[in-house]
Amino acid sequence: MTSDWLVSYRPTPSAASLAAATRIVALPHAGAGPTVFRQAAGLLPDDLELLAAELPGHGKRLSEPPHRRSETLIAALLPAVVAAVQGRDWVLFGHSMGAFLAHELCRALRRAGHALPRRLIVSGRRPPNYPAPELDLHKLPDADFVHELTRRYDGIPAVIRNEPELLQLFLPVLKADFEVFETYRFSDEPPLDLPIAIWGGRDDPQTAQMDGWADLAAGPASQRLFDGGHFYLTDRPERFARALAEETTNDRT
Repeated sequence: MTSDWLVSYRPTPSAASLAAATRIVALPHAGAGPTVFRQAAGLLPDDLELLAAELPGHGKRLSEPPHRRSETLIAALLPAVVAAVQGRDWVLFGHSMGAFLAHELCRALRRAGHALPRRLIVSGRRPPNYPAPELDLHKLPDADFVHELTRRYDGIPAVIRNEPELLQLFLPVLKADFEVFETYRFSDEPPLDLPIAIWGGRDDPQTAQMDGWADLAAGPASQRLFDGGHFYLTDRPERFARALAEETTNDRT
């Protein structure tokens, strides 16, 4: 399946298996497109199909203006996800900014009366009700923004940092993504009625701030730690794919 919003790099091999496959909707970190999941998607078993989000301003949608508020982004993403998972067994995964969006998407699905995913997997980000420990980044001048982002996350690849033209193309989208979650204000709602898995890299400072995710879901909570930092999932895609398959299938009926 391929759409403007959701891209599958590895469709399951036959129509019959495609109909039976569990779908994993995966939301990437700030500034990223669906390609961050490309390697891992190709390593999943045949009965799992990963659909990676491609947001406006990212990847092949570079010419579209990026969203700057979570409300408009979730409202636009919601119908694409509903159409992709209608009547299907599915799991939702989000990393960093994607974890924040995954939680908000689940709350929007519930408000609209749609079925929730069988499991929510959040990775590499503090829960949305946890106060930000540092000042907003999206308001900083470009040079300060790059410095702080590199210090906190090692978040801009050197190949982009060292190429001024690439950096100038990349920064507006990245700043818009940070504006999405840095302008968000949490509102109380009942915990989501689903299990939640909390993932993080052992060397990522965000991991120490993730415990509060368990309070946002009424189902069982589990934790999985990986060797590595904030980008553990792309550093070792085979390890990430194996964990994703285990987490997705361990309670499937």
